[in-house]
Amino acid sequence: MTSPPGAREMVARAQLLLQLRRPAEAEREARAVLAREPEHAGAHMIVALALSGQGNAAEALDAADRAVGLGPGAWMGHWVRGVVLSNAGRGHKALSAFKDALACDAEQPVVYERLARGHYAVREYRLAVQAAEAGLRLAPEDGELAKIMSLALVETGDPAGAREHAARAVRLAPESASAHRTHGAVALATGDHRAAAGSFREALRLAPEAANGGALLLRALKRRNPLRGLDVVLARVRHRSRREIALNIAAVLFPPWFVFMILLTWAFWVNWVIQAGITLWLARDPGVRRLLDDAEVTAARVAAGCFGAGAALLALSTALWTPALIPPGIAFLSLVMPVQEAALLDGTRRMGFAMLAGTLGAFVAVLTPLAYAAPRLEWVPVAALLTFYAAMASTWLAMIVARRPDDRAKFVPGN
Repeated sequence: MTSPPGAREMVARAQLLLQLRRPAEAEREARAVLAREPEHAGAHMIVALALSGQGNAAEALDAADRAVGLGPGAWMGHWVRGVVLSNAGRGHKALSAFKDALACDAEQPVVYERLARGHYAVREYRLAVQAAEAGLRLAPEDGELAKIMSLALVETGDPAGAREHAARAVRLAPESASAHRTHGAVALATGDHRAAAGSFREALRLAPEAANGGALLLRALKRRNPLRGLDVVLARVRHRSRREIALNIAAVLFPPWFVFMILLTWAFWVNWVIQAGITLWLARDPGVRRLLDDAEVTAARVAAGCFGAGAALLALSTALWTPALIPPGIAFLSLVMPVQEAALLDGTRRMGFAMLAGTLGAFVAVLTPLAYAAPRLEWVPVAALLTFYAAMASTWLAMIVARRPDDRAKFVPGN
């Protein structure tokens, strides 16, 4: 069937609107074509992609199915159906659709690229590498295939190959923010944090509107910390289930475990001091400061103030030979814990921890002059030590009440 005059131009406009990320307008344009020619398979495909882009997965799949029904032997309809299913989070069904597209035409690099992405999304990394390799044999200069190939190679344990393909993706599309983000992700995963920061910074320059651009840059900058190994180890403890953390706390009834938990708690304190210093260091750069969360910067400043006050009291107790100032000094030092934990939480949890830190801080501020002026008051050092214990233990309470991260999230480059 030949298209009525003007339909081809309308389809071209709809395709352009899709490329410009204006799915609602693309849908209207494609539906106008369908009003004139209801069996136009290309228009159904555009409607499917446009609806998928607007989050309407059910109607998008219906439109894709109609396109496949109109041309079951055409690879494009199956490819569109796979994209719609992939966007809807139905990874395995999407893979089936991409394989159907290959059965229709095994010479289309874009199908291999989507197939590789699909395998990567469901953690079938070796299959992702195989699909990307097949696509690159057909189109060696395809930057999208190079991107997904690099990420899959990271997961299969080939860092050199991953870096090579990531660099190729940037060479092929030096103005692509996605290529630079992929290069940064590979550099970050293979330990080159300086290169990762540079790539993420360039990606942010090219696409400042990207939702995760600032977060990726901050992650790379923070990982340049030579002591980050401590943070990595402690993150594994922090992200354990609430049940596991509660069992660890309950096990302090056994003396050896009690000693271990004390050492682990001090490790969390040391790490929070380091993290506060890193945040304040990064905040000196105005370009990075705008990427940092205000609560994080405020917490770092308050934590630094508490640390400074505690250190000053301990130094003063030594200079004046006034042991009574030692308990308030270590109590001030311990306030780093609830202050930093508050910034890590959200909503009412953050408010609660901020109130806890403020209350403990005000209490220590009252105890400090009493400890100096009336060193014979026996309850003052006891109260200061109890404050110290409460502040140090707050990190375990924060682990219990905090939201759990989605550890299944993976970086997948966009189109």
